[in-house]
Amino acid sequence: MNNDEYNANPYSAPVSEVLNESTAEEAELILASRWARLFAYIIDVIMLFLTSIFIGVILSFIVSDTFLDSANEMAIGVMVISVYMLINGSLLVMRGQTVGKLILRIRIVNPSTKKVPGFVDVVLKRYVAFMVLSLLPLISLVTIINPFMIFRETKKCWHDDFANTIVVKA
Repeated sequence: MNNDEYNANPYSAPVSEVLNESTAEEAELILASRWARLFAYIIDVIMLFLTSIFIGVILSFIVSDTFLDSANEMAIGVMVISVYMLINGSLLVMRGQTVGKLILRIRIVNPSTKKVPGFVDVVLKRYVAFMVLSLLPLISLVTIINPFMIFRETKKCWHDDFANTIVVKA
């Protein structure tokens, strides 16, 4: 019965919109605050820093006196990023969260499906693409500015725009 029929018959049963589980779940999505996103980013940067120190200290005991030559520095960098992405990558694919996002109870979702994006969007587009950009001279400035894009009206960073994702309260 539509509203016109209801208005025509004041004695008919009331009409209400029924929300199924997926509609109710979608209605509960609330964008994460800028500060939660910023602090999650800071936690992730600290974790990356601690990972690099840990791996650097371990390798300094293993590798000879030529520890600081460029080939070893490159190997350490690859190992640090690999360990960092192993930890955060698995969380990102399964839960849409990094360690920082997990601690601050926020997560990444696709705005149209309201679910955790696939590996390509959540790992490759959001993280790996911007890690590669950080290695390029001058363009690396983009990766420094990117986290602060949360202060735009949309509360989205450039990697959110690139991967078509949003960050919401978990």
